Amino acid sequence: ETTIHQCQSTPCQNNGTCKSLIDKYVCLCPNGFTGIQCENERNECEPVNPCLNSGRCIDGFNNFSCICNLGFTGYYCESQIDQCQSNPCLNGGICRTLINNFKCDCPQGYTGLTCSSMINYCSSNPCLNNGLCIPLINSYRCVCLDDFIGVNCEKASNECLSNPCLNNGTCIDDVWNYTCQCPVGFVGSNCQIVRNYCESSPCLKGLCVNK
Repeated sequence: ETTIHQCQSTPCQNNGTCKSLIDKYVCLCPNGFTGIQCENERNECEPVNPCLNSGRCIDGFNNFSCICNLGFTGYYCESQIDQCQSNPCLNGGICRTLINNFKCDCPQGYTGLTCSSMINYCSSNPCLNNGLCIPLINSYRCVCLDDFIGVNCEKASNECLSNPCLNNGTCIDDVWNYTCQCPVGFVGSNCQIVRNYCESSPCLKGLCVNK
């Protein structure tokens, strides 16, 4: 009986090694090839994509390469790029790494993408009566004209300058207020009311007339 050598026809392709069995043969394929006769080049990107973080796999001969999405690096795209490595946040801002971006948590008094801009608290014109506003970190300061006082120059330093007392009343200035000394016949905080002497009905039987 003649024994048929199953590998006699050299069935294994791509330098595969043939092993003869009783009624069949088996091909031992080199790296990069697969199939019964090693006829297929192995796709290193299948069945499971080896590239992480949604990276795109490019098949090569017996190897592969990954094209990483923005924000990732490494052979397998396994590492997230540290967007804060260059310390982009200024003035004590705290950097937080995002995917392909960063975010700065700015301290009080600063704003902007990198906390580079000091907040201008004078932009709302808080200083009244032509006071000069000086911006500070997280605040402001008003330099008032001589006739005004207060955080926002809102008070006249001499309340009597505007002549608030009517009907020839005498104005007496206080630090934060004033008092009117009214002439005879007038009452009220600004001497604005004509006094009614008949209001108390002083005439028992007669007619009262204001003079």
